[in-house]
Amino acid sequence: MPAPIKDAAHEPYTARALIYALLLSDEQAVREHQLKALEQAALPDVYQALLVCGPEVSRLDVHLRLPLIELTLPALQALSNEQGQHFRLCMERLIDADGKVSLFEWTLYQLVLNNLGEQHGGPSNLKLSDLKGECQQLLAVLAAAGQDDPAEISAALTAAGNALPFDLAEVEDVSDMQALSLAVERLRRLKPLHKPALLQAMARCIEHSGRILPAEAELFWAMADILDCPMPPLLSDEA
Repeated sequence: MPAPIKDAAHEPYTARALIYALLLSDEQAVREHQLKALEQAALPDVYQALLVCGPEVSRLDVHLRLPLIELTLPALQALSNEQGQHFRLCMERLIDADGKVSLFEWTLYQLVLNNLGEQHGGPSNLKLSDLKGECQQLLAVLAAAGQDDPAEISAALTAAGNALPFDLAEVEDVSDMQALSLAVERLRRLKPLHKPALLQAMARCIEHSGRILPAEAELFWAMADILDCPMPPLLSDEA
């Protein structure tokens, strides 16, 4: 990762610009629409920082997205409540620009909100057996993020189900990020002793293919952060 990007991640103004840069589309027309919307909403200094760092962020290897997000979180946590709310609004402007929400956009948004302290669930009193449908939604999205072949997706879900007290089935629409949000809000209320089993199921789902794709790692890390639970090791950690 270039040194200027690493340095920018540690300062609240430029850290926000880096997150905005990660949300910019590869499609020129969408990107221009995003920049126009952001210019009207973002703080001028942050917008100027985006114009400087945006091209370099766009050239980063996709595997560096997660390390970059992780670097920015301490600086983002230093934002005031008012700054955090404005930052969230600007992120929403970027995400909504093309009328759809990708898994990466969803994951990044959830991570940021969780670290800004804006996510609030109910009491942690639910068991895994109470949340079969929610587990199924999350793990179906994860399985589809790791492979394209329907047979492999089904096999990944079977591997995940081996770590849970129930079998898993595929869901109709893994691109429905609203359904994923609702599922995760309920999963946030898992009893503490039930959270590791869900993360273990996610790990088994990811490891089924023998490789770890960035989208899988990002969703896995986001869920561990949301659940405030240590991540089990993955294949790459054990190599």
